[in-house]
Amino acid sequence: MPEQAGVDFYQYWGVAKCQRATNFTLGSPYRNGAGYGAQLRQLAAASGDATLQRAVASRDAPDLTGTPFVYYLMGSLPGPYSRTLLLYRAALFAAFALAVFLLARPLASPAMAGALAASTAVASDALLLDLAVGNLSSLQLLGLVGAAVVARRDPRLRTALWLPPLLVLLTLVKPVVGLAAGLLGLSLLLRQVSWQARAVVVGSAAAAAGLFAALPALLFGSVTVWPDWWSATFSSGERLAYEVVQGNYSGVALLARLGGHSTGWGLAWVAASLGGSVLALAALVRWRHGAGSGFGAATLEFLRDPLAAASLGIVALLALSPLVWSHYGVLAVAPALWLCGPGGGPWPRALGWLSLLLVVDLPRRLYLLLPDLPWMVLDLNHAFAWIPLWIGMLGVLAAKLPAPPLNPPLPPRPS
Repeated sequence: MPEQAGVDFYQYWGVAKCQRATNFTLGSPYRNGAGYGAQLRQLAAASGDATLQRAVASRDAPDLTGTPFVYYLMGSLPGPYSRTLLLYRAALFAAFALAVFLLARPLASPAMAGALAASTAVASDALLLDLAVGNLSSLQLLGLVGAAVVARRDPRLRTALWLPPLLVLLTLVKPVVGLAAGLLGLSLLLRQVSWQARAVVVGSAAAAAGLFAALPALLFGSVTVWPDWWSATFSSGERLAYEVVQGNYSGVALLARLGGHSTGWGLAWVAASLGGSVLALAALVRWRHGAGSGFGAATLEFLRDPLAAASLGIVALLALSPLVWSHYGVLAVAPALWLCGPGGGPWPRALGWLSLLLVVDLPRRLYLLLPDLPWMVLDLNHAFAWIPLWIGMLGVLAAKLPAPPLNPPLPPRPS
């Protein structure tokens, strides 16, 4: 992809470098976007790096919506830009393939899991877009999957000590995975057998959050850098109101546009649909099993599985976020391959494999074979590929419920 200059990566790579190059005088990037834009152009011109110059020229001004922590963290990457971008893309590809391998390993031999990882990485359009813009989705996928796999295998206290800081890091780098990381942290809490161990989980997360929040404040010389980021990114509903043609494949946004309503209406409709499906399942279970159905216990058992908890957070992100860039699709391989495991029964497994085909963009391949296929089919696939994942999750939850008694107990005989 020589024509792709990494329009996201150059900002991650360059913002902290601009602050250091000006002897730490630029301040908060969210208050001084013009200053950072000018310094990035100057940095690109002085570097003589054609790739960096194309990246900077691709926008009239930098779109500084990254968190302060991602600018702090990525600013430590070295130059020159072209070589660093190439190495970063290799890391993204390797992270995605390794995450798929970890997810597929319980399903198949190492050779078969490796083959699935390689073929999925090569076929995935979402990964290709992550590589093109130089974003973070593949690294966050590996972080979530790796944390879930470790939490599944090692419930000891030392895991409770270092996993929460990793989840905090993933969230502060890019909060789109915040719900998945939070539910994975909840799963870690539920798996602890003592209040002391749970205190360690909470304490290590709080300490990491404080440290990771303070470091960029020191870099930018601003105690308000985090509120500045929040205000610049979320204060206006229009700030993140991108259209499908701009790469936003949010089902919430697409429903709102097709219905001629606001994004809030689309969000309320999807949230009500998700909540209604859970209530319908609970009512069905109560009707079949009676008052002591064990639905609450089954839900807790579901959340005790770290990979199930992380998958739930990813599906909720894809369903409810008003902004879903195409490369967010790499995250969906986690719930898809989790459903393919043996825990939920045959039809959740079938939905998992179907979802995997959808998230690696099977409809686009069909479009190449069938050019008369309406383009709306592709948009709908991107926007609503989470639906079979959600249905499969409900199936896994239902499978954790105790089976209803075959025959009701007989009343005692009169003596």
